[in-house]
Amino acid sequence: MAQQQLLISVVNHAQIHAFGKTELARAKTDKADARLIARYCRMHRPAPWVPPIDVRSSSFKLWYSAWNTFWRCRTWRATAWNPPKA
Repeated sequence: MAQQQLLISVVNHAQIHAFGKTELARAKTDKADARLIARYCRMHRPAPWVPPIDVRSSSFKLWYSAWNTFWRCRTWRATAWNPPKA
């Protein structure tokens, strides 16, 4: 959703529930809940949520790059020090 440039906010459900009580909302359907959340957002304008940087993927890329470099150096040293016998 964030990649599609949609505005996303994270709000505690208790806040929405309390807001619903002040609105005297009694219906418990998905449609009524969606309308209640929309009214809450129009009135209170919650702060937009910013997705965290994916640390795991960047850490993995760094680790993989280091491992790949190490493995290539190790392989090169093994072939340089032990040339194939003719």
